Amino acid sequence: MRLGWILILATAVHAEPIDVALRWAHDWRSGYAEDQYRLYPKAPDNAVTPEDEDGSLLYLELEIAPERRLLAAVKREKEAVRIQVDLDLDGDLKEEEPVEMERDEDRHHARLTLTLREGESTLSVPVRFVVREDKIWVRLQAHRQGDAVLGGRRRRIVLLSGTPDLRFDDEDQDAIYIDLDGDGRITRGRNSHERVRPGEAFRAGRRGFALSLLDPSGARIRFTSVDPVPKPRARPWPKPPGQPGDERRRTYYSTSTEDKSLKQLISEYEQSKNPNNSLGLGSIFGADFELRQIGGIGSADSVRFLVKVARKEEQESLREAAAEALGNTKNVRRASIVAQAIRKESDPKIARALLGALAAMGDPSREELYLELLSTTRLDEIRAYCADNYAWRTPANRARLLENMGRYKRVEAEFHAYRAATRFAKKAPAKATLDRALEAKEARLRLLALRDLYFLGIRDTRPEIATLLAEAKKKRRLKPAMASTAIEMLGLDAAPSDIALLFSLVPYAALEGRHDLIDMLSMVREPETLEAIRGHLRDKQESTRELAVRVLARIPDPVHTELLVAQLGKERVPKVQLTLVTQLGRLGSGEATTPLVKLAQGARRKPELKEATVIALARIGFDHKPVARYFQQQFRAKAWVVRLDAVDAVARYGDATAIPFLTGALEDGEWRIRVAAAQGLGRVRHKTAISPLIAHLEEEQDKRVRRAVAEALFRTTGQHLYDMHDLWIQWWSRNHSGFRVPAAVPTKKKGKGGERRTVASFYGVPVDSERVAFVIDRSGSMGGGFSFGANGELEQSKKTDLDKAIEQTIRVSEKLKDGSHINVIFFETGVQQWSDKLVKLTPGTRRKLRNYLERQQPGGSTNLYGGLVKAMSMRDVDTIYLLSDGSPTEGKYTEDEDVLREIGKLNKRLRIQIHCIALGFRSDLLEKLAAQTGGTYVQK
Repeated sequence: MRLGWILILATAVHAEPIDVALRWAHDWRSGYAEDQYRLYPKAPDNAVTPEDEDGSLLYLELEIAPERRLLAAVKREKEAVRIQVDLDLDGDLKEEEPVEMERDEDRHHARLTLTLREGESTLSVPVRFVVREDKIWVRLQAHRQGDAVLGGRRRRIVLLSGTPDLRFDDEDQDAIYIDLDGDGRITRGRNSHERVRPGEAFRAGRRGFALSLLDPSGARIRFTSVDPVPKPRARPWPKPPGQPGDERRRTYYSTSTEDKSLKQLISEYEQSKNPNNSLGLGSIFGADFELRQIGGIGSADSVRFLVKVARKEEQESLREAAAEALGNTKNVRRASIVAQAIRKESDPKIARALLGALAAMGDPSREELYLELLSTTRLDEIRAYCADNYAWRTPANRARLLENMGRYKRVEAEFHAYRAATRFAKKAPAKATLDRALEAKEARLRLLALRDLYFLGIRDTRPEIATLLAEAKKKRRLKPAMASTAIEMLGLDAAPSDIALLFSLVPYAALEGRHDLIDMLSMVREPETLEAIRGHLRDKQESTRELAVRVLARIPDPVHTELLVAQLGKERVPKVQLTLVTQLGRLGSGEATTPLVKLAQGARRKPELKEATVIALARIGFDHKPVARYFQQQFRAKAWVVRLDAVDAVARYGDATAIPFLTGALEDGEWRIRVAAAQGLGRVRHKTAISPLIAHLEEEQDKRVRRAVAEALFRTTGQHLYDMHDLWIQWWSRNHSGFRVPAAVPTKKKGKGGERRTVASFYGVPVDSERVAFVIDRSGSMGGGFSFGANGELEQSKKTDLDKAIEQTIRVSEKLKDGSHINVIFFETGVQQWSDKLVKLTPGTRRKLRNYLERQQPGGSTNLYGGLVKAMSMRDVDTIYLLSDGSPTEGKYTEDEDVLREIGKLNKRLRIQIHCIALGFRSDLLEKLAAQTGGTYVQK
């Protein structure tokens, strides 16, 4: 791993100065300045200016860097204003093209880009000019940035120019920022604790430094050690977050209930819980609909019924729906019934939903309930909820929370009271509050107080934090929140003695805390601390070894690569092996090729490990001989599945060195392998792949493969020539010599060649496959076209969505040529298919298909996953058209993430393209499913 342009000159003796070289960078979000200057009629000295026949030119000369001037000439022509700017800063205005400025009311403005050369590198600096009469405003911003090792860890540095120049010589305007707390981010702003002034002492980790500029352009800066070490810098107290989500007033949907009694609604609710109800409307107007109607009644009996459903119903979704249905303003008179249920509820999810209902109905007594539950409930989640929703409302509420510390029935309440009161406060807690928190029995509360003391710059409390954690761990009272807080504090400047403690916290911390620790330790550069991290590669705990691997892989050092390669040969735990393989692949280490090949050959019974190893080899690249030999050996296998796995890994993760391998795979006998190879060449996007792809179009007969080749050519060239070999030959013969691959992947635009016309289409999506399956939703809602009539009764339109889908399918089957293969699968609660395999289209099979389609009736739920899997299990199908009007409610998987994951696994080798049509709604699932399989998504 290369450090790029960062140049750090440091010695092992910390007393000696550390010189750092920085480079120009640019980022408008970093800040900018805009200053006003006067335009003069006289041309600047030693400047080559354009001819000024009528004396109408006005000039600007501004020194923006040592010995570098920004020159501009402005000319008014009736209503237009033109500006010429010395964009390359060579003093010659005459060679620059005039630019007409845009007009905005009484001013003219233009945006241009300066080119600043420094050695072999160049910097593009946007600059904005605004002209009013004889005055010009110049908005220009640029900065220097780089890294330095201070206090034993890598820290980012940014020098921000606060005036329209590229010098850093104005302490009032210019700003220097350093990542002093080591969290990998810089907090900017005039009052930032990470803003440093030249000559001013500051603390980086456990050491003190002072900074000086060696060059007014900021090209070089110097750090010198100072003693004594300054205190940690105080930071501005963070802004309080917005109000908690469940306290926001919800608008609950409820319908008119004048003509229906509670008894009728309860009866309809019981019927609608059955997905096979007589109307077949469960997925649209189901049990949730009836519960919300009941929520609009406002009687004591309706509230008691909803509370009973919320607490006793078997289906969790219905329990939540019942709790939310209570959040109607009509129910506020019955809030005491809901409050009593909350006191008894043992499920935190339902208790939170009931609390949210109290807020939505506008119950004025809920604040006292928050205080009561904070002190009495056994559910820690509810304590946090109540404290947050009570604290955010008023300063008086926050003061009351702090005053009650020491009086709560449960000591855990003190932690949540302090956390919520300080979290929503605009100012830091008073010293008396901190002192009380430090004396609390609750260890989590003492830990928070120690964190705030350090944050506020009062004193370095990290040794006390380490002691507190050791005690909590010994007493087996270490909780995830404590572990994550400790990681946040100790990981920012971990000393060698802290490493063992930090590693021991990992099993207790939440996933986010583990990731934070990896990020923080990856910036360590202190030799003693690095050695302590390396030592954990030999730890007995596999989670500890895994963490050490992740950290060391992110710290650029050849020693670490050697250690990880050596550890791969010793490691026997599959989970740690998997982490080692993944990290070595990302490092692209050629030293790891031999052990990785050996591991891949011996991991036949460990598919996950073998897959990761093959991916790692593909990432390392074919310029390493062991990698090339391994993939060539795999590609000669008799089983097409083995060949596909090899090609797929190279296609997804290989680089330009894999192009010969992928072009060779285009000749494989299995169409799925040819598709994978084409997709890989489209991902690599290299000029040398264009000729083989065009040549393959001439001989390829399979339409699915031809589409993949055409897509690869489009991604590489940006040309909309589809799979027309003759057009590609003509275009390439004209453009071959000077062609460059576009920097960005082109996007298709509808109406401009983005879609190819075919003989048939399904809801506007072209059907150009000869092995296609249609997977159609036949649930009760597809009998839709439902609406409420003038008399308030539910009416059905003449032609249902299912009727329209059947018409589309019949039309496609009639337009596809004889010999094409097709099948149709319907899904509702179950799955039904026309045939158990693809059927060859003939006049006779078309008649049979039409008769089958016209017999279909809607009913049941939405088993989308089951219908898809049935279609994908048919041999040789290469394209699926999936149509649905709702989210999955039935089947093995109904959650979007689960469906996408499982279909992705199944389709990894099948290579089926899935086009998705959503009827009447926008479906994230269908959109992602189409994108995941290379299909098209449309919403009708």
